[in-house]
Amino acid sequence: MKLLFSLFALLLLSSFSLFSQNPNADTDLVWKFYPEGTISQMKLSPDNAVLVYGIQADTMFYFLNTETGSLIKSIRVKHGLDANAIAFSENYLAIGGNYNSKNDIYVDIYNNKTGDYLFSLTDSNLAFPTYYSFKNLCFSPDGKYLLANIDSNTNKLNSYVNKLYLWDLETKKVVKKIENVSFAGGIISKDSKYIAVRYNGKVGIFDYNTFKLIKTLEHGINNLCFSPDGKYLATCASDGYIKIWDINNDFTLWKEYKYQRDPFLRHIKFSSDSKYIVSGGGGECQTTIWDINVNKLIYEFGDLSGGSAGIEISGDNKYIYSAKEKISKFHLFKETDIVSEFINKTIYPNPSKQFFTLPISNSFQVEVKVINNLGQIIFSNTYNNIINNQITINCQNWVNGTYIIQVNTGNIIQTYKLLKD
Repeated sequence: MKLLFSLFALLLLSSFSLFSQNPNADTDLVWKFYPEGTISQMKLSPDNAVLVYGIQADTMFYFLNTETGSLIKSIRVKHGLDANAIAFSENYLAIGGNYNSKNDIYVDIYNNKTGDYLFSLTDSNLAFPTYYSFKNLCFSPDGKYLLANIDSNTNKLNSYVNKLYLWDLETKKVVKKIENVSFAGGIISKDSKYIAVRYNGKVGIFDYNTFKLIKTLEHGINNLCFSPDGKYLATCASDGYIKIWDINNDFTLWKEYKYQRDPFLRHIKFSSDSKYIVSGGGGECQTTIWDINVNKLIYEFGDLSGGSAGIEISGDNKYIYSAKEKISKFHLFKETDIVSEFINKTIYPNPSKQFFTLPISNSFQVEVKVINNLGQIIFSNTYNNIINNQITINCQNWVNGTYIIQVNTGNIIQTYKLLKD
C-alpha cells in the first residue's frame, strides 16, 4: 500500500511540474532582474542597449543594461507621479505619467541615451478635473511627432474623458486631436497612413493625416502592433485571441490564434522580419512565440515569464525582453534556427532504428500523430500523465524513410522531422 501511494504521489508531482514549468527555461534565460516595485511599462531603446522602465507610484524611471541585466541609473520624472507611459525615437525618450491634481499635464522629453531632460509638451486644453493619466505614447516613424493617449476620471463616478493628441516636436504644439471617446493605446503605421487604437470597445483605424475614422474591426483589444514590413496589424485581447489583419486588403482578418493557458493577453510584438509574433499577459500567461507562416504557436517560455508589463524584441531578432514581476531576457533564435534549436535538437536518437524519445512539457494530456511521406497517418495515440517530461515510441517496424511527427499538447502543436533507418 505504501509503495502504491508513493507511486501515485510521484505521478502527481510529475504532472504538476509539467504544467507549471518549461524544462528549457534555464537554457533559454539569459538573465533576470527584480525591480523594487510593480512595473508599469517597459521599452527598448532603438540601439538595443538599454531598457527603460517605470514603477507604479514611483517618481523615478530606470535605465537597465540589456547586455548584463544591471541597473545603470535612475532619473526622477520632471512632472507627474510616475513613468506610466514610455516611448523611444532615434533621438528622444518620452515619459508620460499619472496626475492627481488640476494642474496642467505634460509629456516630458529626454535625450534617449543620456536621460538628460530637454523639454515638455502640454496644451492649454489639458486641464482635467481630477485624476488623469497618459496610457500610451508613440513617436511617428519620421520622429517629428508624438501621439499620446490620455484619459481622466472626472468628478462624476466612473465617468471618463479620453483624448488622442498629436504634438509637433519642433513647434511643441498640438496639431491634431480627438476627444470624448473611449480610447486605449494608439500606434502609427510605418508608412504614416494609419493610426490604430482601441476605440469604443473595438479596433479603430484612423487616417493619420486627417484624424478621421476609416473603419472599425471587431476585437475588444488590450494591445496592438503594426508589422515592420507594413503588411499587417496584430491585436490581442482578454479572450485569448491574437488576430492578424491584412492592411493591404482593407484590414480584412487574415489569421487568428487562441492561447489556451490563460486568456488574459496584454502585450504583442512582431519580430523585426515580421515572421513571428511574441505575446504575453497576466495571470498564468507565458511569453510565447507564434509563427505566422505555419500558423501556429511554436514555443512557450517557462519561468512565469508573463509579459504583462511589456514585450520587446531586439532589432537583430536574437533576444526577447519580457516584463512581469521581473524583467527577463531570453534567447530568440534566428529564423532558420528557431524550430531546430527549440524542438528538433532535443528529439533523440535521430536518425532512429528502434525507439525515439520526444520531449514533452506543460501538459497533462498529449496527442501524437506520425505522418509518412505520402501524407498518411501511420501512428496515432493519446498519452496521459507523462513521466519525466518525455514519451518513447517504438518505430522498429516502420519502413525506412522520413516521417513528420505532430505533438499536440493543447497549447502547442510541435512538429518534428524523424529519419528512420
